Amino acid sequence: AGFPRSGTPMARLGSDDDTAACVGMSAQAVVCDLPAHKSGNVTLEVSWNGQDYTSSGIQFRYTSVLAVSMVEPSAVLAQGGATVTLLSGSDGLASAADGLHCDFSGTRATAVRLDARRATCTVPSSLSVGKHSVGLVRRGAVEGDWLSDSDGRAWVTVVSELSVVSAVPSTSVLSGGTLVTITGSGFSSAPAEDLVCHFGGAGASSAEVLSDTAVRCLAPAAGAAGARVTSVTLGLDGNNDSPGALFEYLTTPTVTGVHPGEAAYASAGGSVTVTGAGFPRSGTPMARLGSDDDTAACVGMSAQAVVCDLPAHKSGN
Repeated sequence: AGFPRSGTPMARLGSDDDTAACVGMSAQAVVCDLPAHKSGNVTLEVSWNGQDYTSSGIQFRYTSVLAVSMVEPSAVLAQGGATVTLLSGSDGLASAADGLHCDFSGTRATAVRLDARRATCTVPSSLSVGKHSVGLVRRGAVEGDWLSDSDGRAWVTVVSELSVVSAVPSTSVLSGGTLVTITGSGFSSAPAEDLVCHFGGAGASSAEVLSDTAVRCLAPAAGAAGARVTSVTLGLDGNNDSPGALFEYLTTPTVTGVHPGEAAYASAGGSVTVTGAGFPRSGTPMARLGSDDDTAACVGMSAQAVVCDLPAHKSGN
């Protein structure tokens, strides 16, 4: 109160020499353009002659820029409810706990500050599938006013529901390394770097997106034989598992003999019985001849024998 209508009003910040030019609006208000200042509370006093300042002790708080450098995870499923962590490149959240929100392309959600650099938010279920800009905002002093750093934002991708229909081939030896194509839907809506194939308790491997309906990945090694359920998930934690397809790890088979071991019809092809141990009863057996690409269809007879129709081949072992 009592602001004079004459003179040149200016503001002084705390005990520093930082001053700001002001414009008198009335006997009760001036508008001041404040300079940059370190974060924290400062007293703000006003003078009309550059020497005699008020001594009201009014406090004004500077907060660091609410810039976001990263979002984890960077992709979530569309049903909402996922929690993301926003990381700031500075200690900008140290003094911004009150009224802190995440802004997802204009849709705001309450933020929980973890420390000076991290805050968490629940992704709104109303977000559409696609890429969304996300940043931190804070309630201003005026109702409906939000403070933010428009340049300090990151991106989060909302992904449609993933489904898995089949895994081809559906078996692998215990040592892993089998290249498996998993079919389903929704794969192209996710960032490729976030898609992971899970093979039950055997482990996980990164997925190569072939199309919206297919991804390809290497089966990891397994500790024991048995059936697994494969799934395609977002992230390595497996929290967003989609329904899976059956995949089986098999004991590594061994071949002990071929009967007959030498035949006059070798150059023209013919049937042979391959014996050994650990032959699986599932899958489609086939034989490969040496280092060539010649293969032969086989029929499983038992866990110790398959019968293969060999193609024509040059003479020799």
